Amino acid sequence: WLSRIHPEDIDRVNHILGEVLISKAEKLSGEYRFRKADGTYAVVIDRATLLYDEQRMLIRMIGVMEDVTAERMATAYLRESEQRWRTLSNSMSQIAWTSDCKGAVTWFNDRYYQFTGRRENETLGSLWHSVIHPDYRGFVTSSIDYHTRAEAAWEETFPMLSRAGEYRYFLATSHPIRDEEGLITMWLGTATDVTRQIELTNQIREREEHLRIATESANIGTWTMDLTSRQGVWSKRAAAIHGFPERVNFTTDEAEGLVHPEDRHILEKVNSEAFHSTQTFFIDIELRIIRPDGSVRWVALAAKKLEELNTKGGPRVFLVGTLLDLTERVLAQEELR
Repeated sequence: WLSRIHPEDIDRVNHILGEVLISKAEKLSGEYRFRKADGTYAVVIDRATLLYDEQRMLIRMIGVMEDVTAERMATAYLRESEQRWRTLSNSMSQIAWTSDCKGAVTWFNDRYYQFTGRRENETLGSLWHSVIHPDYRGFVTSSIDYHTRAEAAWEETFPMLSRAGEYRYFLATSHPIRDEEGLITMWLGTATDVTRQIELTNQIREREEHLRIATESANIGTWTMDLTSRQGVWSKRAAAIHGFPERVNFTTDEAEGLVHPEDRHILEKVNSEAFHSTQTFFIDIELRIIRPDGSVRWVALAAKKLEELNTKGGPRVFLVGTLLDLTERVLAQEELR
């Protein structure tokens, strides 16, 4: 029996046996590698009951050897996989974490501690909620609790306090990990710093609002036309200039149909140049339109050709422009003549 024990384990087994014999213990348990008939080693757990005579002299050992090789290999594989995951997650720029089936955080990657400056004993469980901005904390924790009970993936954007004392916005997501029976064993989450994106979005929104106020104050309409789909959108002012105060969507054919017959050649020429031009193209023309009520209006039309990537395939080519009603000015000039 001893000759079949792995050489690296023999000293440990002998130590266990020695301790048991000295202490006169009645139970023995140990784990070691045992050589099988084919020469390979199995990992076994050896459990034995020790029988003594009246003088407490050992007379017999009755034991059972259990082969746990598969379990130990699985454990080693899981440990290796977990180590790979933690190595990968610690190299990420995002915050990553795991939580138990009830949503209590059990682990954060290094990025979290670098960002918050907190220690592990200040973050696990629900303690990490303290870094959430107070105005968002109640909402975020309620959302986490709701999605945990519903066993549904969770996503929210909220600010967290950095070690420098400033709040930065993070897009946080968490997904349930299930076992073979469909039961949730843990949750896996990430949080990505989206502060810059939010700042840019706010700047764009602010500039759009400034532009809207400026164009409305100057009675300037704006419009967009997709040259591929031939679909367009008017602002409320542009729609009103065309005689459609309650309408904002239009087609190229509808817009061209409103142009005075004597001026359509002007529009057809610039449309053709805009569609076929590969260079930056700018339109600046004056022409007449006929409203649905039959009234004729002079308008100044300016536009620029733009391109953007289309996720459905190929670039999107479109015109973005302004529209100004010149009728009163033209009539005044005619009266002066």
